[in-house]
Amino acid sequence: MDAPLTLPPEPGAVSCLDDLARALSELRAWAGSPSYAMLTDAIGTLRAERGDARRPGKVTVYDCFREGRKRLDAQLFADVIEVLGVPRRAQPAWHQAYRSAMGSVGDPVTVGGPSVLLPPPRTRLIGRERELADLAASRPGSISMVMGLAGAGKTELALQVANRWLRQLGPTALGLSVDLRGFDPDLAPLSSASMLARLLAAVGVAPSRFDGAAAFSMAELLREAVGERPLVLLLDNAHGASQVMPLLPIGRRWRLIVTSRRRLTELEPSADYQVVLGELSPQAALRVLAGEIGAERVGAEPAAAAQIANRCGLLALDLRLAGAAIAAESDDWTLADHVVRLAALPADEMMRPALWLSYQALTEPVRRLLRLAALHPGPWVGSEQLAAMAGLAADVVAGHTEVLLSEHLLAETASGYVLHDLVRAFALRQGVLEDPRSQQVAAVRRLAAVLVAEAQAHAVTGRPDLEWLEQHLPVLQAFSDVAADWGLSSERARLVLLYSEFLDTSGRLAVAEDLIRLALTKTDAETELLLRRKLGRVLELRGEFDAALVELSAAADPRSPEYGRALNGIGNVCKRAGRPQAAVGYYCRAVRHGVADLDRGRALGNLADTLRMLGHQDLAEQLFDAGVAMSRRAGDAVGMAVAAGNRCILVEQQGHLGRASQLAVTSVQQFDELGFVAPSLTVQQVVIRCRIATGDLAGAQQALTAAIAQARSVGIAQISCELRVIGASLLAAQGRRDQAMDEFEAAIADAERLGTPLPAIGGYNGLGELLADVGRRDEASAAFDAAVALAKANGDRVELARAHQGLAAIAAQGTAP
Repeated sequence: MDAPLTLPPEPGAVSCLDDLARALSELRAWAGSPSYAMLTDAIGTLRAERGDARRPGKVTVYDCFREGRKRLDAQLFADVIEVLGVPRRAQPAWHQAYRSAMGSVGDPVTVGGPSVLLPPPRTRLIGRERELADLAASRPGSISMVMGLAGAGKTELALQVANRWLRQLGPTALGLSVDLRGFDPDLAPLSSASMLARLLAAVGVAPSRFDGAAAFSMAELLREAVGERPLVLLLDNAHGASQVMPLLPIGRRWRLIVTSRRRLTELEPSADYQVVLGELSPQAALRVLAGEIGAERVGAEPAAAAQIANRCGLLALDLRLAGAAIAAESDDWTLADHVVRLAALPADEMMRPALWLSYQALTEPVRRLLRLAALHPGPWVGSEQLAAMAGLAADVVAGHTEVLLSEHLLAETASGYVLHDLVRAFALRQGVLEDPRSQQVAAVRRLAAVLVAEAQAHAVTGRPDLEWLEQHLPVLQAFSDVAADWGLSSERARLVLLYSEFLDTSGRLAVAEDLIRLALTKTDAETELLLRRKLGRVLELRGEFDAALVELSAAADPRSPEYGRALNGIGNVCKRAGRPQAAVGYYCRAVRHGVADLDRGRALGNLADTLRMLGHQDLAEQLFDAGVAMSRRAGDAVGMAVAAGNRCILVEQQGHLGRASQLAVTSVQQFDELGFVAPSLTVQQVVIRCRIATGDLAGAQQALTAAIAQARSVGIAQISCELRVIGASLLAAQGRRDQAMDEFEAAIADAERLGTPLPAIGGYNGLGELLADVGRRDEASAAFDAAVALAKANGDRVELARAHQGLAAIAAQGTAP
């Protein structure tokens, strides 16, 4: 089937299979309404190409588009959107829609989503002083709109205004910015839901709170999350008013500024200030040109300078590019000579005169470097990556790069070099015209080799370079989106595996899942085992235990050197799912089959913690020591930190609260330095419980508030339930008994709904102790009985002993004289 010339529709807000069927029907219409027989043939061909002999029936394919069905096979869905022509980079949104329809929890923020922090202005503003003053004077609660031609300076004016607002409002103000992609040549405009998802994530709202919600509900959640803080929000490159409308009405302390190339009629009644940018005045245009080539040259040839400004359409971007090209040329060229050359250039919009002039002034090696830089999929490109793509020595490429910087065809940032969108589009077009595809593929393959080598140097297992990984994550995400198009699926899988530990321990579970599933679409059998083990770990952390066991069981191949790690992963799932006896068996096998001290040390630490749960404290302490020794030999900082964190819980259970609290504070610092959110939150609970037990209620409240805020940012269900149980205990200690009972009951309900039994056991015990204190013995006995039943079923002997102790106390009260 021929691919349509327009971009595919987004699935939109999907909450059930009927919504998904309607979205697929719209996608089929966009693809030209191919018959179901054609779709069936295309899917059969697609599967045959990857070695899958299963061919769906025509009725099965037809059912994908029919409302009223109860389920939809994930692989069939993926094949349908593939044959209907959805580009790779747009497919994650469709897979997210599928997960929403099937009732899974996922993160709707797109993979590779850019930062939404408001960036600083990029250049000095010339010729827009009046507009800047008018917009900067807007009041809180106002909406401003900047409309106008491409290249007129809308974004720069909006950045100047927004940053001035932010400075005026002070350090408590939030400054956010989202590119709505209204006129992106490769990507569809950002939906209002995707825009709001990015904003919600930026203000710390867990994805689980807004996944599948309608845009207007998400906007209400954003208003709630921002609260009374001042907010400066720039929405750049709007395609239509519908992208912005769900935000209305904006908060009373917000300032919203929207830019677009087109008039946003529906938004105009709500806008307080509107500015339409056209051409610069001739005087301002000459000032921009003078800034590039010098006021003396403009003064010496004013007529020629005016002609150049007019040829550039009096647009700031074109003037700066043309000026840089003129400044780089020999002084033998007068401005009049440049006028003649500009006039002879083609008027095709894709070869804007200023860009073409800059390009023609370059030597061929420098032109080639620009074309190759445009092939880099990331938001920026490093110098070593550029050198690899060009296949040249670093000093040669550095010289070429300096030329591109002086011509304003590249810009330098703290992360690397960036191309303006117009420059990238121009360079890509020239690449198609001038470079053989085989040479482009070779260049991107060299880039992939450098990306893998850099990641290997910084993503060392047990000793990750967190700052570097954080900085380079957007490059990994962008490369993953396009790797298959360049035949680099194996390199993509290697990169995803290298980043996986950093992603799951830093709480980026949705990003990790999307990247792993993308890598699984095409990989070899050995790498598939590794990816499925990593996917199992992510699903375990998200509380999807059944799905995690499926992936980990598939990865547990006795012939693989990763067998021990897969067994350790299965043990983790069993432990978290309330099956500690089964977990012990898997951990023992993991120790036996581990191929290195790192693997065996981690498995021993997990085994020790599970035995602690089962009441074998002495044996647990011995195994903690053995595991730490192995981790130390392996240089595994992660393994040592995890073992130290689990030991805090053991010391707490032994009744040494002061020592447990001290060890826990140290352990939290270690986890925070490593960037490990989930284990840090587990150990923070020890700190809070010890402070409650020792009467430091103010300190406990402070620590609990911080932990809850951190837990919301990662959305790990079990930890949220555990913190809720601790919060109820704190309320009881504060004498707020009625609130504490309500909170215990809510925490138990949450735990049972999510299928995480361990917090429910603690909740029943806490509720029983509180009810016993107020003399409601029958209700207390019922709560302790529920705790006993759950603790026995899940092998938690610590909580079982606590429940028996509570029942014994009630019985003693009943027999007292």
